Amino acid sequence: MEYEVTGDPFTVDFGASGSDAILQNIKTILTTISGTVPLDRKFGVDVPLDQPAMVAQALLTANIIEAIEQYESRVEVVSVMYSNNDNEGILIPIVKFRMKEGEEFEPSRFAGY
Repeated sequence: MEYEVTGDPFTVDFGASGSDAILQNIKTILTTISGTVPLDRKFGVDVPLDQPAMVAQALLTANIIEAIEQYESRVEVVSVMYSNNDNEGILIPIVKFRMKEGEEFEPSRFAGY
């Protein structure tokens, strides 16, 4: 089964566990720019700046997949699409993923992610 998470801003649930923690972890990766976490400067996504839209999208996709593989190893990225606002030049990632074999996923509040 495939699930979807967007890179929109969200409220952190410090008590998240199980499937909710997985969803929150992916969302945290998507919304964190690498270099901004003091004790782990590689955490997050390296955002390509000053690139043509298609180049930026390709680089961002590769960076997202790499970051999720490194920091949330329980999932496998199926695809990365974008909801964009061409007027403002904003790319909002939409990540489809599935659980790796042997992992369970039962989101209790999936609609919130």
